[in-house]
Amino acid sequence: MNAVATTLKSQQRFNVLRAYRARGKHNSDMWLGYSAKMNDDFLFPSAIQYLHWLTVLELNPAVRSFIIEPEIVISYDDNETRGTRLDAIVHLSNGSVEWHEVKAGTSSIHSERSQHLAQAAASSSAGVTYKRYTNDDLTPLVALGVRIQKALCYAEVVRFRSETEASIALYSKIQTYRQGTIGDLCEELPLFDAPVLYGVLVRIAAKGAVRLDLSKTGISRSTVWFAEDMT
Repeated sequence: MNAVATTLKSQQRFNVLRAYRARGKHNSDMWLGYSAKMNDDFLFPSAIQYLHWLTVLELNPAVRSFIIEPEIVISYDDNETRGTRLDAIVHLSNGSVEWHEVKAGTSSIHSERSQHLAQAAASSSAGVTYKRYTNDDLTPLVALGVRIQKALCYAEVVRFRSETEASIALYSKIQTYRQGTIGDLCEELPLFDAPVLYGVLVRIAAKGAVRLDLSKTGISRSTVWFAEDMT
């Protein structure tokens, strides 16, 4: 068996087991997702956090990179020291940083207020933007999340393949035409299998060079893409 594959599978099993144990007595779901933007697997302890990653972070061209469940943040306010854990630290393409907290609405009012105060104080001290996402913000995006999830399946197919020739060919067409449909690209590049072009294009979109319009339908030949100006 391939040593690299064995290592990856072992690491994935370790991550799943660690996340399972971290649930304690709570029987919450766990969601595993492959990020083409970060070329990594992430475990999310709730469906709403999984949805936040899909719809807010993964294919958003304004997001350059992100850290899921970063180290504890320490804040000092009202002569009190508090520690709190964010759901994500987000680095934007314009160089700014955002701290994200995702709330499913299950915490007590007191603990939620305490957490909010600690995170708001820490973000103010750090000079970063603090954003909170709730069920009300994210539940309307479930259909979009499913479409993005399907698109990422194509990217995962080519995960361990550089596909250099297909990447160069796609970048060339993207810069030439600036917008079009996936079908146009497939017709322009007939030497490449369509699933490969889909996967590489989604990978390019995750890196921020292309925006895919998945607002109404899932990824297909009719999906419209737009070139983004990389900064």
